[in-house]
Amino acid sequence: MNYTSFKAYLLILITGPLFCSSALKADDRPNILFCIMDDASYMHMSAYGCEWMDTPGFDRLAEEGILFQNAYTP
Repeated sequence: MNYTSFKAYLLILITGPLFCSSALKADDRPNILFCIMDDASYMHMSAYGCEWMDTPGFDRLAEEGILFQNAYTP
């Protein structure tokens, strides 16, 4: 397991129980989606202006949620 995979697993392990709490009602819980992709960038999503790749699922998420314009991934 490389260091990047270890960080991803550690993040899921730490944050997972926070979102599994039954004390919060369904209306009070935030809708958070973690997307982990390999070899993808903003240039591969049509929500960011890519014309040669169609990503309707991500386009709908971008329309209904938040589309980050200034983000960094190592």
